[in-house]
Amino acid sequence: NMGRRMCEKYPQALEKYEVSKDLSGLTMEQLWMDPNTKQTPQSILTGCVTFTCAQIAVRRHLEQNEGLEPRVMSETDAEVMWAGFSAGMYPGTWASGALRNYKKFIGLVQKRADCMGMISFDDPCMMKIEGNVARIEKILQECGIEISLDHDDDIVMVGGYPDDIERAHKTIIEIGDVVGDVNAKKIEGVKGPYHTRAFEWVAKYIFKPILRKVRFRRPKQGTLISNVTADALSGRPKELKVDLTQQLYKRVRWKDMMKRWAFNLTPDPETGDYIPNQEPVDVLAVALGPGGRYFIKLLKRAGYNLRVLDLSDERRLTNTNIECINAST
Repeated sequence: NMGRRMCEKYPQALEKYEVSKDLSGLTMEQLWMDPNTKQTPQSILTGCVTFTCAQIAVRRHLEQNEGLEPRVMSETDAEVMWAGFSAGMYPGTWASGALRNYKKFIGLVQKRADCMGMISFDDPCMMKIEGNVARIEKILQECGIEISLDHDDDIVMVGGYPDDIERAHKTIIEIGDVVGDVNAKKIEGVKGPYHTRAFEWVAKYIFKPILRKVRFRRPKQGTLISNVTADALSGRPKELKVDLTQQLYKRVRWKDMMKRWAFNLTPDPETGDYIPNQEPVDVLAVALGPGGRYFIKLLKRAGYNLRVLDLSDERRLTNTNIECINAST
């Protein structure tokens, strides 16, 4: 039921949901993810993106019109960077002003959701692996499995065709039983091997032509961070279109994004290992969207000093408490 209370309380949220409902053909209950309503991959994606955009719109209204501090969604002197986990980059694209027309934005989200549904399996095609990932990388390669999402140094999601996932899962479990430092869990209910080469043809021949017709602009507030390369995008519309296309079939580098932009670490040009910058940078991380709590959990696991403002649900939108994650504790 995420978003229902927000729509009841804030006209700014209801407006975003009404647009999403009209353009997607989904019901409000589907967008709210009502537990009694059947969901599809398309409704889940559109619902998550709408929820996050509604949060941004409400928070921005509260900051601009009611003086709510800290001002994290309104125009400020601080440097703002938008980073998203998988499709979480889309709300940042809209909030930054790179795509300013909300109706066209939701239309694009819906088309991306349709593309995600073009490859679907009944059996598991993704796994969550925890532990010593380096130990089993060769097994993954031999089974044709790809790392699709980097959560942390010792948590990754991998994807592949169901038979390959089954074979890799059995082998990893056998290794885990012996050495005890790696575990794999098949993810039920995820229909596609997202962020793997299985979606390359969908991205290049279906989604890329769709993006050609979309008019992006340079962001007017903040910088977009690519979750494909973990680099800051220049703001050129052509570069953003390339990035959104590759996002469908390339690994999401969430771990690298957080190390570089939240923890202010620099990759060593020779080893690739991250080293602290000489000059400390004052960073406030803002958790938005339905994955916000998981985001904070990962930040705590990483063990770096950081200030975090949790706006991940309706109740926290007016929260001004900033939690300090201290590596020493």
